[in-house]
Amino acid sequence: MSYQNVAEIITETDSNRTGDLCGSTEEKSESGTVSEKTSSSSDIDRIAMAREYLKKGILDKAHHLIAEIIKASLEPDTLIKAAIISLELGQIKLSLKALDKAREQGRGISTEYEEIARPLYQWFGSEKKCADSGVNQHNILLKKLPSLAETYCVIGIFAAECDYVRLALKNLETAQFIDSDVFNNFDLPKDTITAHLIDCILSIRKNPYLTDLARETPAFQQPQLPIFEVINPPELSYRDQDAHLAIAHLYGQASDDIVQWAMTAQSLYASAAIREAITAFERVVELQPNNDLATRALWHLPKLDNSELDRLLSVRFDANKMEQLREKYYAARQADYYYNIDIVGTCNLRCPSCPVGNFDDSGIPKGFMDLNKYERILSKIKKSHDPSVSIAIDIHNWGESLLHPKLPEFIKKTREYGFLVGLSSNLNHNLSRKKLEEIIRAEPDALRISLSGFSNEIHMQTHTRGDINIVKSNMHLLRHVLDRTKSETAIEIGYMVYKHNFSDDFVRMRLLAEELDFHFDWIFAVYMPVEKTITAIRGEYDQADKEIFENLPVDPREWTELVDGSGAFRKNTPGDCHLKKHRMAINFDGTVPICCASYSYDNIAVKDFLAVSHEEIQKCRSDHSLCGDCMDSNAYFFYSGVHPEMGERKAYKTLSEIGAFVGKDGR
Repeated sequence: MSYQNVAEIITETDSNRTGDLCGSTEEKSESGTVSEKTSSSSDIDRIAMAREYLKKGILDKAHHLIAEIIKASLEPDTLIKAAIISLELGQIKLSLKALDKAREQGRGISTEYEEIARPLYQWFGSEKKCADSGVNQHNILLKKLPSLAETYCVIGIFAAECDYVRLALKNLETAQFIDSDVFNNFDLPKDTITAHLIDCILSIRKNPYLTDLARETPAFQQPQLPIFEVINPPELSYRDQDAHLAIAHLYGQASDDIVQWAMTAQSLYASAAIREAITAFERVVELQPNNDLATRALWHLPKLDNSELDRLLSVRFDANKMEQLREKYYAARQADYYYNIDIVGTCNLRCPSCPVGNFDDSGIPKGFMDLNKYERILSKIKKSHDPSVSIAIDIHNWGESLLHPKLPEFIKKTREYGFLVGLSSNLNHNLSRKKLEEIIRAEPDALRISLSGFSNEIHMQTHTRGDINIVKSNMHLLRHVLDRTKSETAIEIGYMVYKHNFSDDFVRMRLLAEELDFHFDWIFAVYMPVEKTITAIRGEYDQADKEIFENLPVDPREWTELVDGSGAFRKNTPGDCHLKKHRMAINFDGTVPICCASYSYDNIAVKDFLAVSHEEIQKCRSDHSLCGDCMDSNAYFFYSGVHPEMGERKAYKTLSEIGAFVGKDGR
């Protein structure tokens, strides 16, 4: 797999992949859209023509044509060929420009290094030709055809002189990985290379542990897969934003490529991004359990005598910090009245315990809410409540709001009305950094990520059609965007607990949440919607329902017995339901269901939110027969967040019996 798969930012659509890794969207716009991977016939013809000019000694025309090719092309094969001809012409700076553009498209020099080494030897085999090339010699006098490591060193040093910093770092680091002795024997040209780059090179040289890794493991001996592509100058560091961006790209584009993960783990460690290095090394072990080197790396990482490493590692288990994140999230959600507004009438997943996945939706409309209608809804909400009442708008209910192409505009409009904004998403989307930045810059107060596993084997059982690698990719990308924008949006990981996933996956996802500074919340999964919960409590269900029940911590068929056994709880009357008093749902088409837990269009309380007053809507909801059925069956407890003690004990006992539960806090 070429490095291009990692260097491309997670795509917004499969048909429009734009690299966003090495710089901003504005920087990338200079290069346009990435072209097809195979050389076009016109590129091949023009390269052949330039080669013919060179052969005939028409150097000016060859130079002019090659310069045009390098300026226009984004095809790495063409750029490498153009770089070789530029070297043969003695146009070193032009060659570096071509190599740098090829690097942006994921192509290193290793496969064509002999073709590159020959003209380098031609020009740097004597002082005269080196002077004619337009770059300083830096005490480099090649006495024979340079080796691969020497070729990387020469290209790296001249790239540094000509201010192609990322190209320089990539080549110099790769040279060190291939042959540290060759790398260390090259004199650093301190007269022209910036002090910052000198420090970067020296930091590579001081890393014997990584040199051992490179020599011992074939996975680390892949110079055509340069890791420092993802580094943004002027710092050779993965700290903060770039570390999470690198992991995001790997999960999204090379989730099963052990070479990519191994090299990234190595470079993350070299950059002191220890938490992310551990994540990458763990992925190597996960992909190849017998990889002794990665296992030993994990063993040594926490024991290194380095106060900075100790500080970074301690964050993984900082209970006080996690409590602060919890308080931040709930503070961002605190309001007197809540509206769940579905701006999307469908979802991209089909989770078995959710009505989108288990309900006959033949009579359920699907579509997107219009922004104008949404603003009219917000206006009516504003007029329906006293100014002293704080309002929170959750832009979701059963639908997946990130499917809406204008989600940032909905968020901004909500904030214009002075309401809190909450989002919830499965985060199972091909999100570009640009798209995610637009959402975060719109300033939602809180975002909840719903998932049910750390591995695909576990997650996909209960988040059907999902891919946890895409989710984890987006989680790291989200952390990167939050840091980049200095956003105050509070993030929560909502881990839905089933019998099958409350073990190793639970612990690993909790650690990942702590690593990313996201609040981690776990909830006993329940069977939804309320229509199906009621029938299940009454003993009315089919075989498909039964299979879902058997994976829940509390079987809804046992609910009546558990509630009756909890003496502190009494049967409620409709007026006692705080969901009805303090929360209202609105579908994408403006209809109002009786409850946020209701899905069937047979139970619509009001057909048009805009046409009926708040008081009348509340009365229609209270008078609906489904409300009484819900309270009579105690289904209310499933959705209210208030569980009878016997119900919680039953869940704990069930999970303990399968060896999945250790301590009430999930540790």
